[in-house]
Amino acid sequence: MSETSDWAKVRCEKHDLTSCGDCLEANRMRREGAEVRYRDDCAVASFAEITGVDYDFASEVLREAGASLGSGTRVRTLEAAFTSVGLKVRWAPEETLETALAASRDGRDFYVCGFTRSRKPEGHAWTITGGTANRDFFRHRRIIYRIYEVTA
Repeated sequence: MSETSDWAKVRCEKHDLTSCGDCLEANRMRREGAEVRYRDDCAVASFAEITGVDYDFASEVLREAGASLGSGTRVRTLEAAFTSVGLKVRWAPEETLETALAASRDGRDFYVCGFTRSRKPEGHAWTITGGTANRDFFRHRRIIYRIYEVTA
């Protein structure tokens, strides 16, 4: 199945269930309310938030850019996804989380890739658009991060 929405509608042939939990787990997917999403899908969500496309289209673009959906996405793969639809990505080392937030109020769009400083590092991508930091779950943790600006 190529679209995540198919999982919520089509019965699993193996288990005869709609959006079968075992099959979702095997395909690195999860239920989120009435919808089905990939696990570790922050790159898909970031792409969708900045471009305004739906989740299924965003996941397809990321897959075509080389992402292994459901198991995290590399920073370069997310950049490749944006450039594949004609957008430009620029690393913005001069920006901090606070200055990017302020700049986004003027219509600029950013995504942030951050990593925790722990024995087992975790990564996360989130966006800063319209004066809001979306899904910035790492904001109160010690992280290493890079900010990227996305332009047309």
